[in-house]
Amino acid sequence: MFEPGKGLLVVHLDEETKAKLKELAIHPKVHCHHITLAYRPSQEVYDRYARWLDKSVHFTIVEIVTDELGQAVVVKGIETENPIAHITISCAEGTPPVYSNTLLCDVYNSESQSIRKALNIKGGGRVGYVPF
Repeated sequence: MFEPGKGLLVVHLDEETKAKLKELAIHPKVHCHHITLAYRPSQEVYDRYARWLDKSVHFTIVEIVTDELGQAVVVKGIETENPIAHITISCAEGTPPVYSNTLLCDVYNSESQSIRKALNIKGGGRVGYVPF
């Protein structure tokens, strides 16, 4: 049950998409399970996404970004509350998956030591709400 300011709105990746992404992982902590649409959404934000709940969606993975701490792919075709729609692929030991936000913002906003590579992978999943 939705409670404003708690939980996550996500796209749970389908098994085929997870498998494709896991092949790209280079760090020991592999994630590849969702796209965060909204973290701790307000009622207004939840209502914007509510029509998509339990529905299948499709998107394109357009770029992979990697550094010594983490790895994420950039996603197009999905609206999110994050500045850059993405999926966390893998992280180094001791690095939380939320690091992917920092990794991508650093790449797009400044000089970075990250490695970037263009991709064109079709993906899919189902929109859901994860309470916490």
